[in-house]
Amino acid sequence: MEKIWEQIVNWLTANASEIADDILSGVTQEEITELEKYMQVKFPEDFKQSYLIHNGQQGYVDPLMGEWELLSLEHIKSEWDVMKKLYDEGEFADSVLQLKFNVLCL
Repeated sequence: MEKIWEQIVNWLTANASEIADDILSGVTQEEITELEKYMQVKFPEDFKQSYLIHNGQQGYVDPLMGEWELLSLEHIKSEWDVMKKLYDEGEFADSVLQLKFNVLCL
């Protein structure tokens, strides 16, 4: 994972330095474990290794990949909270039913 990030950062530095400067330093294993417990999930090892090296973007410039910003753990938690609240309130009930209906009609 370190070699992959080295290649990404080298390319960004040469071709999109503002994005390279927007990438955050890594987090600790404890921060990852804390978020896993909070979300009640187990992140894949590659995800964890990546976040130990870089904790997403600050979000002050263009996203890393097209329209997709590389979220920091803090931003992941924030987005999780919003989506979980909507889910708990039933906001996606029709969406799930629609998806099941679409699959059955294939």
